Amino acid sequence: MIKRFLLIAFVFSVVGAYAQNDDWFDKNGNILPKYLDDNGLLSDEYLADAYEFTSLDEALANPLRVIKLNLSEQNLGEFPTEIVQCHNLHMLDLESNKLTSISPEVAMLSNLQYLVLNNNELTEIPLEIASLKNLLMLDLCANHLSTIPNEICALENLKNIILDENQIESLPDSIGSMAKLYNLSATHNRIKELPASIGSLKLQSLDLSDNLIATLPETFCNLQTMQICDLRNNALAILPANICTLNQLMFLNLSNNNITTLPENIGKMAFMRMLDLSKNQISELPSSVGKMSMIQELDLSDNNLKTLPKTIGKLTFVSSIVLTGNNLSAAEIEKAKKFPNNSSITF
Repeated sequence: MIKRFLLIAFVFSVVGAYAQNDDWFDKNGNILPKYLDDNGLLSDEYLADAYEFTSLDEALANPLRVIKLNLSEQNLGEFPTEIVQCHNLHMLDLESNKLTSISPEVAMLSNLQYLVLNNNELTEIPLEIASLKNLLMLDLCANHLSTIPNEICALENLKNIILDENQIESLPDSIGSMAKLYNLSATHNRIKELPASIGSLKLQSLDLSDNLIATLPETFCNLQTMQICDLRNNALAILPANICTLNQLMFLNLSNNNITTLPENIGKMAFMRMLDLSKNQISELPSSVGKMSMIQELDLSDNNLKTLPKTIGKLTFVSSIVLTGNNLSAAEIEKAKKFPNNSSITF
């Protein structure tokens, strides 16, 4: 459901005028205050307009003019420490190289807001990254990471962290201290359980698909700002009863788990638009499902359903209800065909 963020493509693909934004700087090489917000950061609009350097030699010819540096796919085996001369660097893309480590000197890039390190050969995260207090986005997708150090939670301004396609077994215990984190993506890892502190986050989206998660902590239900949640392809058997208090949730994917029952009050999730419960072991639906008045897509395929509550017929905005691969009798299917929304049902 949740892909690597379009923001990455946006900030690194939109190249500004070749003038290299000379008018952005004072005589000492500092970015003029009018281009900075109250926190001393460049907005995405200005970052998109900044000239993108794609050669280290070009950047080092005038390092104080470098705001955005893209060194992706350049077969780099070592972190080029010369980059630290670029004191005004706000975006650094080192995607698809052969980096096995990041030099501690990265801490000198104090203005860095976006750091892309995906598709390398990193086995650990240097603790010095925790010094990058202005960092808004960190992409570590497709490396060889097995742990995420607690120190990374000191990135108090981080909004977006991407940890997909590693070998991570657990998230940091202190992750709840990342007060501004609104997106967490750690798909295709080996995570078995979530730290209790996760409930302190103000997430908008969470993608933990393709892991080994068997249970959710009670604090999971404190994620009251979450709108998108993807937990497909895990080992969940039971959902916390108060998961239904996540009333801002609009997209929930629980496909391919071991879920047998749903909370009785699931209908409280009034803003739900898409709910995927396919490939589980659900044998019965609570009648409150009919109260999910905003739902548009409901996938219940490949479960153990034998009957359907009549309240499903009350889902007036639904465009798709998938019921293939269940144990519905012919009589039950005929009943469902008489529902007012029967044209949206696939048996």
